[in-house]
Amino acid sequence: MYKSERMMKAIGDISDDKIEKASRALGYQKERRQTSRIPIRMGRVLSIAAVVALILALGVTAYAVYIHWSRGMEQQFLRGFCAMNSRKKRRK
Repeated sequence: MYKSERMMKAIGDISDDKIEKASRALGYQKERRQTSRIPIRMGRVLSIAAVVALILALGVTAYAVYIHWSRGMEQQFLRGFCAMNSRKKRRK
């Protein structure tokens, strides 16, 4: 006779609820916990984080290029403006 058959004969007429409670108390079964959160896959979270990081990096790069370009334009404007003023002074 197998061990499982012996166990079934020994258990006999004990109700299933009592057996399940005892097995949970002894740690043979884990209680099922109801989760209210929707499971999110880690790959999806990582892909969203990568997209956000890319958008931020592009924004920072565009801002840096704009600042660099505007400073160059300002210097060109000032050079042209100073050159115009010096020409006007020479004409007088």
